Amino acid sequence: MSDALSMVMPIVLGIVILVAERWRQPRWLALDFMRFTSAVYFMAFVVVPLYLSTVDLRSFPERSFDWVFTNPFGSEPFALASTTSLVAYLCIVAGYHRGMRRPRRAPAAPVSNGRPKGAGLASLSPGYVMFAGVVLAIVGGGALLLYVSQIGGWLVFLISGVAARGGEPPTESAFAFLKNVALFSLSASFCFYAVTIDERRRARRAAAMVMLAVTVVMSLAILFHHAGRLQLVAYLVSFPTAGAVRRGGIRARTVVLGLLGFAALVLFGRQLFLVVSDPGLLARQWASLRTDSFYALNLFLLEFAFPDVTLANVIVSVPTREAYRWFLDFPLAVVYLIPQRLFNIRHTPSVSTVNTSLFGDLLGGIPVDVVSLGYFSAGIVGVVIVAFGFGRLVAVCERRLPATRSGLGSIVRASSLFFVAFRVMYADPVQVMMAGIYLVALAALLVAPFVWDVLRPDRVLRAGQVDSSGISPGTSAV
Repeated sequence: MSDALSMVMPIVLGIVILVAERWRQPRWLALDFMRFTSAVYFMAFVVVPLYLSTVDLRSFPERSFDWVFTNPFGSEPFALASTTSLVAYLCIVAGYHRGMRRPRRAPAAPVSNGRPKGAGLASLSPGYVMFAGVVLAIVGGGALLLYVSQIGGWLVFLISGVAARGGEPPTESAFAFLKNVALFSLSASFCFYAVTIDERRRARRAAAMVMLAVTVVMSLAILFHHAGRLQLVAYLVSFPTAGAVRRGGIRARTVVLGLLGFAALVLFGRQLFLVVSDPGLLARQWASLRTDSFYALNLFLLEFAFPDVTLANVIVSVPTREAYRWFLDFPLAVVYLIPQRLFNIRHTPSVSTVNTSLFGDLLGGIPVDVVSLGYFSAGIVGVVIVAFGFGRLVAVCERRLPATRSGLGSIVRASSLFFVAFRVMYADPVQVMMAGIYLVALAALLVAPFVWDVLRPDRVLRAGQVDSSGISPGTSAV
């Protein structure tokens, strides 16, 4: 019975996703948040579970993936996981459609300082965007240089990324949090990219191109150190995706080339991040792929097995081995912004840390997906709440970051598309905050002018001033 459910439920989920997406948006190559989210969900909870249930992977040579065999494929935990993932997707869809409902009467957009409040990012001047990019570049570049000096120089920086990601950095520093602040360089590159598109003045546009090149190099350096393949892929494809957003669509050949590049980074990413310490790894990986025709496919899909395997293990381990977390991880995301080593404190273990411990002693960590996060929080009730809330978040992003021809709006939408969609697999709020701190900083700078328009002193004075007769301006004395 469990074997049958492990096969049938992913198929049912796959049909539901395809039908729901076809009904919602007939264009398969649409560049919207729900389409990207559904695509990642389809990969994690349809393709991978079906593959794991039909292929014998016990002879796979890479022993680092042995943790996936904690529960036998096709057993009751996987059947329950497939059923739970179906329920979760239905809740995501419900949350999305609830979030996309607009009020019956849209109020007229008030004009503030000559700019409609509803004009969005397109109303920001290229000059201000350039200023925001410079601020982010200075902060990110300064953090990068200070961090490199603290850990022992550029050579240590280039060879220690994978080790630091695995929890065993060769050099521990109280300023380790700066590697997250250095991600501000990504936001800076987005700003300079926008200026090169939106600015008409040649001098400022040329300056933006130079700064774009500098911040792209900085961004690639820090992403190399972070050793996150999906994060690197998302950054690289954000720029061509922004171009597709401005054009109003994406070409099929671009999708194919992007997927090939993505597959290459998945298969060779670990070796790429270790190329400085062991240049021969890339050649040995290529030899393994050529020798075994199924090695590449197995390796590729095992890299995405953790959501399904984690969910199956969480269902049988919570609350028997680990108590419900009662949504503790959401406030923890803010608490973790306080550097532990710098202030000599120790935070409560995050949900990913607890999840990794459920699989035994492992080098590195096993992320928590959006469904497992809900189950960790409050069982099936938590799954419903988190999934529905995630669907609302997808809808908010779709409404607040619409497709546009402006450089700023397109690059912000493109980068956010990938960031939000990948939260299906990487949903630990602590990791989300750390990985997305550069987007938070970018959002704060871009929203600041609109907040100032509302709170500036002269506006407050005009709204509340009273003349000597005690009558507010615009009020009849009769």
